[in-house]
Amino acid sequence: MPILAAVATNSRKSVHALLKAQADAEPSTSPLHDLCKQYDQSQNEQRGAGRKFNYLRMKSPFVNLVVAGDDRIVAFAITSTKLVRISACKAEEKEFALRSAVERGHEPTVQLLLKMGVNVNAAGRGGRTMLHVAINRRQEGLIRLLLENGSNIEMEDEFGLKPFHKAVQHGTEAIVQLLLDKVVNIEAVTNDGETALHLAAKSGDTVMVELLLDRGANIEATDRNGGNALHMATKRGDIAAVQLLLDKGANTEAGNYFDVTALHLAAACGDVVTVQLLLDKGANIKAASSYGMTALHWATDRGNVATVQLLLDKGANVEAVTTDGRTALDFARAKGLTDVESLLTFPGGV
Repeated sequence: MPILAAVATNSRKSVHALLKAQADAEPSTSPLHDLCKQYDQSQNEQRGAGRKFNYLRMKSPFVNLVVAGDDRIVAFAITSTKLVRISACKAEEKEFALRSAVERGHEPTVQLLLKMGVNVNAAGRGGRTMLHVAINRRQEGLIRLLLENGSNIEMEDEFGLKPFHKAVQHGTEAIVQLLLDKVVNIEAVTNDGETALHLAAKSGDTVMVELLLDRGANIEATDRNGGNALHMATKRGDIAAVQLLLDKGANTEAGNYFDVTALHLAAACGDVVTVQLLLDKGANIKAASSYGMTALHWATDRGNVATVQLLLDKGANVEAVTTDGRTALDFARAKGLTDVESLLTFPGGV
């Protein structure tokens, strides 16, 4: 097709000639004349496909024009209806074109396709909608446009992630605020039972954590394994997020389905600073998991010498046993951790 050949070779002169020929065949009142003029006036802009253009053989010429990325040519094609045969495009192709325009941030083309009635809620690979894609790209203008055109904020991808979850993971504070103002369910969970607060804590995004808590997110909400936001932040080793959650009233004694607390996780990770913080906030140093593992057991099992020393200094019970009767010293000996074994054998020094 001539227009695609001209676009592919980045020949603006050829593209303009084709557009002008189409416009000249129309009455002087036709909007095609203005669109042709706009394209001509944009000649200094570095937009177009050029050598990067890859023709999609399984897609229609119109879809290829959208993917090529010049909003003016797409506008001309939609208005003309003769430049390419849009009527021959199946619904799935138009949805592919819309998704491509969203991915590339081409707001004018997105607007035109939505006016054509392309399904704004069509799900693509992995169940992701146009709104998911726009949020991933942090395209606030496109997000607003999609919402104004009926984008469903409750649709989930294959992992149970709604657009709001994606916004917390990949968006900005402004985008999250925008979706919250649309009255999204702040406690909606993914397939893993995680809320937006879990996701924010996992990523160590303290701004997002605080925003969600200020908007009423449940600080003690648990995922399918019983883990809460404090557990997530602790496993990540993000002291700022842990501090924030504690300041907001997170329960240091909350355990997951195996009764593993934040202190256990911090000890297992060898995070001395977080262990100290949790203890300062009243975490129970004697708390045991469902297998009888205390923080001292966890720290010993992972060979975290500094953490073992801190726990001993804070009064950890070296005689505490697991459900199968093992002390922390048994763990150290079984793994040949001589430094830790010495600390446990002579907890007060020699």
